[in-house]
Amino acid sequence: MGGRLISSLILTGAILATAPCALAVTEYDVIDIPGMTASNGQTYAHALNNLGQVVGGYSHVLLYSGGTTQELDFQNIAIPTVGTGINDSGQIVGFGFSGQSGKAGQASQAFFYSNGTDTNLASLLPYPGAGWAHSVNASGEAVVENYETVNGGPDHLLTYQNGVVTDLHVTGFSPTIINDLGHIAGTVNQRASFYDGQVHNLGTPAAGT
Repeated sequence: MGGRLISSLILTGAILATAPCALAVTEYDVIDIPGMTASNGQTYAHALNNLGQVVGGYSHVLLYSGGTTQELDFQNIAIPTVGTGINDSGQIVGFGFSGQSGKAGQASQAFFYSNGTDTNLASLLPYPGAGWAHSVNASGEAVVENYETVNGGPDHLLTYQNGVVTDLHVTGFSPTIINDLGHIAGTVNQRASFYDGQVHNLGTPAAGT
């Protein structure tokens, strides 16, 4: 009996010694992105695609690709700009901002950048006020937030694709990202929410989770 137990322990030990570790940790290196630094010394990178291209900026839209950073040349937006989303085709969205605080004081203009051309979406938005483009999916569909500054709100949820702005007829929704199905995640009244044709409140996690 003792011999069998010892043999079993030796065999088990050999299996464990040669089995791959299920808790192996992948290590990553954190690097500073050259050239993507604001005048105050801080760095802003807002989105990246599956090709490793990073978009960000502070007063100008900056694109990091292939180890170098370039400032994108915009012709249709005069105010400072920042990039907030990029897809695998290199299409970029974001907004120009006035620098004033609070939504009621903003003169933000949403933009869509593709193949070296920037499109200012201000004239296409259905409601007078500010606009922010937050994210763009693989189909070139961007999610846009349109705030009625004249009336002090509300926010309107829109999409932009192929030159057309579509009003989703949802108010009070502040979007963050859009996926390839056209589903949108964001917040409503400071609560995590999801839109897939209708708005779903994701609720509050249970205590202890």
